[in-house]
Amino acid sequence: MLTIIAIIIFSLLIIPIILALPVINIDVSGVIDSSFYSFIRAAAYFLPMGTISAILSIIFALFVFRILIAVVKAIRNFLP
Repeated sequence: MLTIIAIIIFSLLIIPIILALPVINIDVSGVIDSSFYSFIRAAAYFLPMGTISAILSIIFALFVFRILIAVVKAIRNFLP
């Protein structure tokens, strides 16, 4: 109950401030032409994306597996 009231009060105070801020337009062509972006594009061109995506998917799967094991252990500890 208190949390909902705090969120409502916070939103009533913050939303008018956010709406008063001016809109910022970012020039995308200036960002794309930067040397840092060119370096990233060149590095991505030479990297084997299939291998990298396989490694990242294995890391993500292990992360999810660890979370599931932790949840199962937490539920197991709650049961008498």
